[in-house]
Amino acid sequence: MIKITNNIDDIVPLWKEAFGDSREDIVFFIDNIRNGVCLAEYQNDKAVSMLYLVDCSLNSKQAHYIYAACTDKKYQKNGYMAGLIKYCIDNYDRVCLIPANEHLVDYYNKQGLVFKYPVDDLKFNECRELIDEYLYAGCSLDNPVVLANQPI
Repeated sequence: MIKITNNIDDIVPLWKEAFGDSREDIVFFIDNIRNGVCLAEYQNDKAVSMLYLVDCSLNSKQAHYIYAACTDKKYQKNGYMAGLIKYCIDNYDRVCLIPANEHLVDYYNKQGLVFKYPVDDLKFNECRELIDEYLYAGCSLDNPVVLANQPI
């Protein structure tokens, strides 16, 4: 079951396992994000997969940026992240993200995020430098790109 959550006890363990960030850094992000929402897949009342949707613009058009997408290692390969991404695509007009690596470019293309844009075309509505740093971090691609679910 997919639902919106702001429960730190659900978000922090998933995020920390996937990305290695400290609890303090994760809580800082959660406490300071103004234009975002966390969606999580729950199995037996346990959050097993999650992502943040953050308001942004891509080519000056309103969009939703997928950030901190992760799944508990014990629950990977069960389609939970694919379900979350499908939910986002089905319920929000424009969805985009910056994939962290080549493997994820292929994965997100398979999920419907096939249109490529320069990173410079992406702007966040946060207007907070500290939060923007989080949102652009984590990409190891030589030429980072924004992937979106529709042409903009």
